[in-house]
Amino acid sequence: MTQLYSNELISLEKKIQNLEMTSSNCREFDLDFLYDLQRCKDWIIANNIKKVCLQFPDYLLYDVANVVKLFESALEMHVYVLGDTSYESCCVDYVAAAHINADGIVHFGSTCFSKPVEVIPTLLVHEKSKFDLDKLFNAFADQFHADTCGDVSVILDTPFIYKKEQMRLIKDIHQDITLHGLDEEDINVENRRVLYVGDNNRKLMIFNQLYKPKELFYYNNSNPEYVQAYAMDLKAIKRRSYLREVIKDSKTVGIIMGTVSVKNYKVIMHRMIKLCRLHGKKHYLISVGKPTVAKLANYPELDVYVLIGCPMNDIFDSRDYYKPIVTPHDVETALNPNAAGVRYHDLTSLAENNDDLNNISVNVCDVSLLSGTVRTVEEVQPDENTNDTIISLRQDGSVALQYKDGHLSSRTWKGLEQNIGKTEVELASEGRKGIASGYETEPK
Repeated sequence: MTQLYSNELISLEKKIQNLEMTSSNCREFDLDFLYDLQRCKDWIIANNIKKVCLQFPDYLLYDVANVVKLFESALEMHVYVLGDTSYESCCVDYVAAAHINADGIVHFGSTCFSKPVEVIPTLLVHEKSKFDLDKLFNAFADQFHADTCGDVSVILDTPFIYKKEQMRLIKDIHQDITLHGLDEEDINVENRRVLYVGDNNRKLMIFNQLYKPKELFYYNNSNPEYVQAYAMDLKAIKRRSYLREVIKDSKTVGIIMGTVSVKNYKVIMHRMIKLCRLHGKKHYLISVGKPTVAKLANYPELDVYVLIGCPMNDIFDSRDYYKPIVTPHDVETALNPNAAGVRYHDLTSLAENNDDLNNISVNVCDVSLLSGTVRTVEEVQPDENTNDTIISLRQDGSVALQYKDGHLSSRTWKGLEQNIGKTEVELASEGRKGIASGYETEPK
């Protein structure tokens, strides 16, 4: 059973790293301010919530006991803690909250770019990190001169949104500057220069690919004296190009359901299935909770995995898995010739363009840039009545496979089944005695 979970040493190292990261920032704040207790209390009372869940990321678990005491004393009711999320801690865990029929969730900590399905009322309380406003203003003045900053937008990452009112001093000096928090939905920075204030490099990369500003600069606490220009990692660009060729070469694709809390995840799932069918690729739906190396190693027949989930998942950068793991955007750019307008990691834009697949033309023959061989595509007419292949992991850890044909149908082992009513009933009989090196019934 331990193989079904993450490596203990990796989990321990991750916990220590996050505690060190937050000890210098979060612990300097008062708990009332850090967790917005008054705002949470007002929201719970205003929405008449009787059963509320508090969701914490791993690096804030050391505050759980104190925060729960403050909540229960202020609300005079019991609260529930979600400490181990079903998928990523930056996404709201509606699955765990539904187990106790919660009617409200308060999410603490880092949040991502995903748009939630909002099946349960949710309040987001962003994490908070300290930074020196004077140093930021000085660095801003050095990079952007007063007569050339009319097209500059300042974007605050979620740990610094609480400083937004104080940041308006920049707008008082330079009135043409726009100021946004990363949690806003109406961010438009096309044809503008952007100063991104934040410490999360992955968020910075996704922001650049998602919003595509004219120029991108960033400021963080690791180098508070300067504003630095952002440049795409050449290794990341090469890897994305390589993965697109892997997708084109693949014959079998595993579609991993890595979330049920992100909006339009079902639409994207059906879109990935349709693209696979148009290109003659066999697909399998996989639902195993949090993907791990041990879980996905059960399916060596698959050539590549596409993970439908949170863009902040670090699994995309991992090299531990036996087969490559790609994003829906990678599949789009590899298999859809009309994918130029699709934004990176934007499931909403993919869902809105769901009808464009009816007009794409598939290249029946081309050459692989990896192997140098000729790729042929068999024309497959999508059959809407065909039952999708499903691979799932049960609560007891056994693997359940459901399929009608394809590579996995030739397996001799097809999962642990109880076969209730299919086996002959027999009386219990005495078994072997002794130890493995020599049972009593074995010949001497």
